[in-house]
Amino acid sequence: MHTIPITLELEESAAQAYQHIPQHEREKLQQFFSLLIFDHQNLPEFLELLMDTISVRAQQRGLTPEILEELLRDN
Repeated sequence: MHTIPITLELEESAAQAYQHIPQHEREKLQQFFSLLIFDHQNLPEFLELLMDTISVRAQQRGLTPEILEELLRDN
């Protein structure tokens, strides 16, 4: 696969986090963005799948509906 560099503007903390992740994780993010941009017509379905995946991982790490409600209430 041929790639070309692009520039994305991110929040400073996100950019710093990106700079500290391993190269193989960066490659996964690059593939993610390529798919997201290339197939933008399917974006709603993709985002739904992504949100479901994030939800499952959060639950696996101990996030409960009660904890989530408390977090949202605090903000």
